[in-house]
Parts: sequence; C-alpha cells; structure tokens
Amino acid sequence: MVGIPSFPLTTTIPSMSPTQVPSTIPQAINTYSVFNVLNIYRSRWFLNRNHLLSLVTFAQKAEDGNDISWLEVTPQSHAHLVHQAIALAPTSYPLALVKQVIFVFLLEVVNNSQASTLDKFVKTLAS
Repeated sequence: MVGIPSFPLTTTIPSMSPTQVPSTIPQAINTYSVFNVLNIYRSRWFLNRNHLLSLVTFAQKAEDGNDISWLEVTPQSHAHLVHQAIALAPTSYPLALVKQVIFVFLLEVVNNSQASTLDKFVKTLAS
C-alpha cells in the first residue's frame, strides 16, 4: 500500500514587525490601452469607405440611430484586414485586444464619411 504523505494541520506564519513590511507593494498595472491602438489606426490606416462597404456581407443598424452597429465582411477580406491591422499594432499588445480595436475602427470608417479614409489621405498628399 502506498503511503499517503502527511501534512501538518496547522501552519505558522512568522510575525513581521511594521519595520519589516515592504513599503511598496508591486501591483500589476494594465498598460494596454485600446485607445492607443485606435489612435494608431486613425493616423496610419487609410481605408476607402466605399470599398469597405463593398466587402460587407451583413450589416445591422443600431436601434437609436442610423449608425451601423455590427458588420461582417467576406472571409478573404476579414483575413486581409486582420493581417493589416496586426502589422500596424504594437507587437506587445494582446491579439484579442487588437481584434476588438479593428472592429471599432471599421465601424468608425463605415459610420463616418469624414474618418481616416483613403480619399482624405490622397487629398493631404496632393496639397
């Protein structure tokens, strides 16, 4: 018969005087911000709104207005958009966070004709 290891029923915690307690307790701070990635996309990713709309296979409007609240694109377009977005995002950011920001940015482009579009970029280069 295999012996069962015995563990003490009580454990003692050494008492620490107030002078031995560390003055600062390290805390995990979430340094990842969706707004940082969104601002990168707004300043560096120029999409043609009309072309993006041509890739949409399904869209849904919000109840309270005319803005689109959900969209789906073709699988090939989805893969291409995700690859481009990941290339622009900082490499230290989690992929799940980057994918959420992609969706928000695409909704901004679709809902706002003044968003970072390819036409705006071309006009800026021309002037």
